[in-house]
Amino acid sequence: MTAGASAAPASPRRRWHDRLRASLGRRLLFGGPRLPPLFYDPGYTFALPTSPLDPLRGEKVLTALDLMGLLRPGRVTAPPPASLGDLLRVHDREYLESLGDSRPFEHAFGTVLTGSQRERALSVQRAMTGGTVAAARRALADGGIAVNLGGGFHHGRRDRGQGFCLFNDVAVAVAALRRSDFDGRVLVVDLDLHDGDGTRALFATDPAVHTYSLHNRHWDDSTAVGATAIELGGGVGDETYLAALRETLPPVFAAHRPQLVFYLAGCDPAADDRLGDWRITPQGMLARDRLVVELSHGGEAGSSLPLVVLTAGGYGEQAWRYTARFLVWLASGGRRTPELPPDDEVLIARYRALARVLSPAELSGEPAAETDDWGLSDEDLAPALQGGTADSRFLGYYTAHGVELVLEVMGIFDRLRDLSYEHPHIELDLSRP
Repeated sequence: MTAGASAAPASPRRRWHDRLRASLGRRLLFGGPRLPPLFYDPGYTFALPTSPLDPLRGEKVLTALDLMGLLRPGRVTAPPPASLGDLLRVHDREYLESLGDSRPFEHAFGTVLTGSQRERALSVQRAMTGGTVAAARRALADGGIAVNLGGGFHHGRRDRGQGFCLFNDVAVAVAALRRSDFDGRVLVVDLDLHDGDGTRALFATDPAVHTYSLHNRHWDDSTAVGATAIELGGGVGDETYLAALRETLPPVFAAHRPQLVFYLAGCDPAADDRLGDWRITPQGMLARDRLVVELSHGGEAGSSLPLVVLTAGGYGEQAWRYTARFLVWLASGGRRTPELPPDDEVLIARYRALARVLSPAELSGEPAAETDDWGLSDEDLAPALQGGTADSRFLGYYTAHGVELVLEVMGIFDRLRDLSYEHPHIELDLSRP
């Protein structure tokens, strides 16, 4: 976390992800639907061994949007990580310096992490916090909506992390905007399943920031100069949830008259969430998203407020679908009923997109051929089929280095590192045909 350090050379996975990002958006619908600016970095992926958080949530959202023809060049921006200066405007120096040790991570994540896991957790949350800062700047500059496919670390406190949150990205973003002479009123609409206690505590004495949190249970004292904290308990369904929102959220907008809105669009209220205890349907989830957008863009006075959307909580392999459905609805201007492609189609499309950025030379160690067809031919397979002498390449094509590149780019090595296998590598035994 040192300031002023020179940038390290890009890793192989980073270089391929840069090429992948450049290839996104080839399916254009000129004159058609338009997504808001999206902020995402491949470094957002991290899986805790003790948590069902899907590390590929953001990538699945982007892949689905690409399959539906909604991604355009320039709509996805890789933000810089939050600077040390930005973090110090919110968090105590002693706390940030303590992140070189294991104890703060145990408190935040509820488990002992290896050195590699701590580095990855720190890197991911710093990257996502930078994404929230960048999205806030963009929304404020455009007067529209900007989306960070990460962030929403609403449990982070000034002097400690908790609830899987090391930093508080909303507070960091507000502090960064204040330094850039933005002094307007801010509203934080937190619809994650869990209480936005950290954000409320950080702004407890700031009358210019109102925090609204509708959650299952209070985590802490809800007292603040400007705060609405509503506890609904467990087992909540659509009717109770939407009624509470429609009754309590519009008066907050009317009373506080915000000039900037942060929306934590957590997916963990959904009925299929792995950690949640509510029963909100996909229709109910989209209805609440629509309400927030309608209050921000088109209220009684026809207001159009800068709106920053963060993904916040969501656990299990289906969490991405709620974010994607919301974005499809946004892209259509509220005129389209979102119908997402099935999971297996999204998975296949993701692997195909990744495969397009790997060259035959990188996989086989041989110069690229004139043709784009780099599949295995009968001649490639002949030695194995005929029981001949094995060559030095797997399936007669892939070098050991090529196999490692595939596993690295696909994120499989990252998942192994997340599970404490800190230095995965490949050894090929090609001694037998």
